[in-house]
Amino acid sequence: MYLKHILYKTLFTFFFVILSVLPTVANDVTFTEPVTFEQAFGLALERSPRAQLLEAQQEVAEGQIEQAGYKPNPTVGAEMENVLGTGDLEGFDGVEITLGISQLIERGDKRQRRSELARRSKELFAWDYKEAVAELRYEVMQLFSRALVAQQNVELQFELLELAKESEAEVERRAEAARASSIEVSQAKLATNQQSFQLNSSKRQLKEAKIFLSALWNRPNFSEYRLAGQLELDTSLPDLSALQGLIETSPLIARYQAEREVQEAAVELEKAQSKADYELFGGARYVREGGGDAAFVLGIEIPWQIRNKNEGNIRSAIAELRVVDSQKRIVRRNAITALSIAYGEIASSLDEWINLKEDLLPSAEDALAETEAGYAQGITLYFNVLEARKALFEIRTAMLESTDRYLAAQAKIEKLTRPVNAYKQPTP
Repeated sequence: MYLKHILYKTLFTFFFVILSVLPTVANDVTFTEPVTFEQAFGLALERSPRAQLLEAQQEVAEGQIEQAGYKPNPTVGAEMENVLGTGDLEGFDGVEITLGISQLIERGDKRQRRSELARRSKELFAWDYKEAVAELRYEVMQLFSRALVAQQNVELQFELLELAKESEAEVERRAEAARASSIEVSQAKLATNQQSFQLNSSKRQLKEAKIFLSALWNRPNFSEYRLAGQLELDTSLPDLSALQGLIETSPLIARYQAEREVQEAAVELEKAQSKADYELFGGARYVREGGGDAAFVLGIEIPWQIRNKNEGNIRSAIAELRVVDSQKRIVRRNAITALSIAYGEIASSLDEWINLKEDLLPSAEDALAETEAGYAQGITLYFNVLEARKALFEIRTAMLESTDRYLAAQAKIEKLTRPVNAYKQPTP
């Protein structure tokens, strides 16, 4: 039964992930305001075929619970003896006809154990749902933050392009006044063209990021929307040990209590199966010989358990308990490792971002202002302005890259530590 559920779980996860990104017929998604993360996640949750799949899985479990509660059906039978013989038993002269009904009587509370196992198994489908929602939230968070960073990068590149155009116009005015050389004019035009190329490239990256996100809404190739959100990072990080303690409350680990209860129910059922059932029989017998006498017939059949006592299945079910415990330890270890890696990534990206913002960015802004002032006074060359501007925007681009790494690590940490009660219960 446990292996059967593992198969169900694998199929559930596979179809959830695959179907959630495939296009289906859906109403158009339109936005009049920038899209928040919660809106993006809500759409992904609403438009995923997850609900229909969950409903089917719950129906499977309900059917198993219903079936487990039924008693064995009685058996109706008829038997003829002393038919078509020889001598006194020739033809039907000595026929004996028995009509009766038999009923299998289950021992060891088998029906109760089956029902308990079916009910416990149903609870696992709710955990499958929570895990699938957690995985979808993580995917939306990754794609949303990536698109948000790409959107910010477009704004940054557009700002640089506008600055390049202004500089080109200023250099041309200075050249007309014989205060700038033709080389400086060529440099200014080249800088504008290069920046225009960079802007177009960043726009393509943003469109691609939006398409990936909208695919989770079953709306492929949709990119006509803006994202809402701030890229200012939280400089206070929680303690790693505190985050590790939260792993136990995540669906990834918390589900194993239900897994164990299912297997414990399976052990009890196998133990119940070791108790032999017996069969009661009752009916009436008609004997033609002797004037057609009749009598009641009663009987009982009890298996003689001298070999098969279901010991192998009991042993296997008990071993499955150790399998569940081992799997929990492996998953916990992997989760702690992944959390440590993500924590190291978020800490390093935050340190990098802080250094860029507090140390390098102000210095680069001051250097650019001084260089532009020197160029206006004829002290420095336009090439120096371009280099100072390039240095400033490289720092701002590096800050976006650090932000992207920070948000990716943050999404991973939330997936591993978000408590199970933060996810809605399934409503099939």
